[in-house]
Amino acid sequence: MTRGASGLYNIVDDEPAPAAEWVPFLARCLGAPDPQEIPASLGREVAGEYLTAQMTVGRGSSNAKAKRELGWAPRYATWREGFGEWAKSAE
Repeated sequence: MTRGASGLYNIVDDEPAPAAEWVPFLARCLGAPDPQEIPASLGREVAGEYLTAQMTVGRGSSNAKAKRELGWAPRYATWREGFGEWAKSAE
């Protein structure tokens, strides 16, 4: 990298959202049924603690540092726009 502060940058859209919002939306974009919920205890057993936490309590990340330091902007401001366009291209 040739500019910006050192450290980590989150390259994400402008609308952080929990998986409970974006996963069903993505399924609908793809014409799939809403995913079934499973108990967190089963999720931890199958996918591990980290992934289960990301899917149950994670809220998304801020892209403010990337915008401020790098002048970066996402192609799609929201995950709704991005998933919709991606689903159209998969048809």
